[in-house]
Amino acid sequence: MKLAMMTKAARGRRRYIAFRLSPGGAVSGEEFASALNKAAAGSFAKPPRMIQFDGSRGIIRCSHFDKERMIDLLNRLRLGEEKGVGVETLMTSGTLKTLRERAFGREERNPGRTG
Repeated sequence: MKLAMMTKAARGRRRYIAFRLSPGGAVSGEEFASALNKAAAGSFAKPPRMIQFDGSRGIIRCSHFDKERMIDLLNRLRLGEEKGVGVETLMTSGTLKTLRERAFGREERNPGRTG
């Protein structure tokens, strides 16, 4: 059985957005994902997907059509019990590799690898 290749036009182009939480702010991945999904509910054709999150910084994937609205949503998002933890977007890229290299430095490219 031969599988058909899906084109970018059919799948939709993706954008990756790097972000970090405000200084002193750390939340769990579940808490962040829950707040993001609640804030994005019904606003986007495809829901955003959390690609990476370490408690203080991470990467979100969304459609290229939704990029600007997703950046606005992230910058307005407040987390934590007292809603004192804010989100700051760092940069956007069309590839995950480029985003990791430029936003988080070389150590993020191959986590767990030395040398």
